[in-house]
Parts: sequence; structure tokens; C-alpha cells
Amino acid sequence: MSSKTVTLKVNSVNIPLSFFVQTYFDRVMDGIVGSLEHTGTVETLMLDGSKDAIALTLNGLPVAMNEFVRHIVRRTAEGMISSLRGVDQINTFNISVAAGK
Repeated sequence: MSSKTVTLKVNSVNIPLSFFVQTYFDRVMDGIVGSLEHTGTVETLMLDGSKDAIALTLNGLPVAMNEFVRHIVRRTAEGMISSLRGVDQINTFNISVAAGK
């Protein structure tokens, strides 16, 4: 597996991630991107979400998503994040994936 760094902010607070959690988030995000049309290999990825909105940026370009896709991507991310120790309430989140350490 190529070396990727995954960072997470919840409600503007950095959440430390273990190697397992970084790898898990990376692979889930790869799966999401791989299931969407007109996407490619993940070099950089940003997923910004709130209760009302979700935005996915892949390799510096926004990824178009219909309402169903936005809903399932947001709920998937919220499910992963809510499982982490120290995360009680999710108002906003940012998942960032970048190649290299």
C-alpha cells in the first residue's frame, strides 16, 4: 500500500488518528471515489461536511454528486467519525487524504 496521510478535524478540532484508523479511512475514501463516475486515482482528497452540506474535492477538483450520493457519503463519514473515542457531537468535519507522509 502506498503511504498516505489522513487527517481529521471535527468541529474545527484536530483528531489524532492511529495507523489503523488512517488506513481504514483511506481505503473507505478510495472505495467511495472508485464508485463515482469520472474520478481517478486519489492523490489528494478533501471531504468537508456539516449537517446541511458535503463537498468532495479530488486532486484539487470538485466532484459532482447528486443528492443521494451526498447523503450516503455524509452518513458514511459520520458513521466512521462517530465511532472514534473523544468524538461526541459532529457539527462539521474535514477528512483529508494526501499521498506521502
